[in-house]
Amino acid sequence: MKTNKPKIDFIGLSLELYEKNLPQLMDSLKKFSQEIKLILEKMAEVVYFSFACKREEIEKTFSSFKEMSFTHSYLEYSKN
Repeated sequence: MKTNKPKIDFIGLSLELYEKNLPQLMDSLKKFSQEIKLILEKMAEVVYFSFACKREEIEKTFSSFKEMSFTHSYLEYSKN
């Protein structure tokens, strides 16, 4: 049975500074990102593009959006 759920393209974002200076924070942010994904999945089809901190990772992800013809992207920023 096909559902009419909206589709959400989701990437967890943080700062490279956190990755370098607060590596213990990264596990918490990644876990938080996964929790948000699980909540969103109750309401929508979620295409999850992992967690990114570095410019190159973010650019690669947004290139994927373009290749897949996505027109809207919903972003999650760090909760702090």
